[in-house]
Amino acid sequence: MPTKAAKVTVKRQTQPLTGMDWLKQRMKILGYHSLEEVSKDIGINRGNLHRIFTLETIPGVEQLPALCRVLMAPLAELLVVLEVVKSTDEIFFDQ
Repeated sequence: MPTKAAKVTVKRQTQPLTGMDWLKQRMKILGYHSLEEVSKDIGINRGNLHRIFTLETIPGVEQLPALCRVLMAPLAELLVVLEVVKSTDEIFFDQ
């Protein structure tokens, strides 16, 4: 006797935004209209900001505090967004 097939609903899992997609969304949330505005507040030139968020280069350690402050993002999130680490689970801090 054949059994009834179970109906399976598969939810499409969305990937978290990274790189420029994340930056564009963040800029919209924070009310920025251009990379020029953001780069000025961070204190780097627009070309370097673009290279960081197109994942062509990794920001220097000295740039991270300003990136976090201006983009209002925790360091762990920023490191994931920039694909420096795969997830925040890879980040360990000594107490």
